[in-house]
Amino acid sequence: MSALFAVGLLLIFALTGCQHNHDMRIQPIKGVGTIDWAVLNHDGSRIVMGSVKSPSGKEAIVLYDINDKTKQIIRESDHNMLCAAFHPIQQNILACCDSTSIALIDLETKTVAFHIPLEHGFIPGMAFSSDGTRLYVVHSYYSKSVPVDWDRTVKGPYSVTEIIEVDVAAGTVIDKLFIENGIAVGADFDMNNGQVGLRYMGGKCEIWSLDDQVCILLMTHIRGRCFVFLGDEYFMTSGCPPAPASLEEVILWDRKTGNQVRAYSPHSMAVSRMGVVRDKNDKNLILSGGEDQQACLWDVEQGKLIWRKRFRFFVGVGVSADGRRAVVHSFGDPLLLEF
Repeated sequence: MSALFAVGLLLIFALTGCQHNHDMRIQPIKGVGTIDWAVLNHDGSRIVMGSVKSPSGKEAIVLYDINDKTKQIIRESDHNMLCAAFHPIQQNILACCDSTSIALIDLETKTVAFHIPLEHGFIPGMAFSSDGTRLYVVHSYYSKSVPVDWDRTVKGPYSVTEIIEVDVAAGTVIDKLFIENGIAVGADFDMNNGQVGLRYMGGKCEIWSLDDQVCILLMTHIRGRCFVFLGDEYFMTSGCPPAPASLEEVILWDRKTGNQVRAYSPHSMAVSRMGVVRDKNDKNLILSGGEDQQACLWDVEQGKLIWRKRFRFFVGVGVSADGRRAVVHSFGDPLLLEF
């Protein structure tokens, strides 16, 4: 009897031990409903969630405060809300984009400091510089006119990806770096090294230096949408080969050489979003959401699955800069994960 009891304890530990070992707490963010994306400030105490329907019927950005569990609409738009970024120093300042404009908002007063129009398109990523004086926005769109310095013998429409540099204090665009590599569907910024990683439709990956405005790494990985920096040495991309071999792959790459280090297969369909979280021992883990309606938490070094949850729709994730909090969202209220 004692032997059976011991076996039972081992089985229970095997099923629940991963979550206990990593001290991950999960709770719903109630009253928000289905969202398209979530962005957290540095410590994850404030969350903005986009493309939720406001009472007026417009697309909206909702601010949620974890400490007092309050929520409020801070911006509405007739267009899809696509992305946002918290100022690294002034946590009441938020940059956000819909499909036609960039705006800088004071969250306390809900006033708009500046509003910059854009060609109607897509924003896969944006970030402030470390000192908060510059805002960088990755913008992709289709253009019928020939962009500056492009080959005018090639007929349009043109697939344009540009990196927009904004002077935050002046509220003006001071530079645009045009990239003739198609439409970017994923982006991640490493402001400690002044770099941006881009993932394009069709499979290309690039890392650009924001200061020198040069491409420092160019490579191709099978079609996918995610790009995530993992420390100073690595980055990760997702990709899905053509059917029937449709198992989604996540590849760990060496940042300096562009060589593949390891491959993972946490999802059976395309990965929607990925982010790096840190457990109580400061170990890097990857939180991913996929079109297979699952959220996965997995160990980078061992490729071991730590936690998995199935939802009713495809899954997205957002992670705080310190990696201690994350939001998992699908159909229904999003979940707050704390590590």
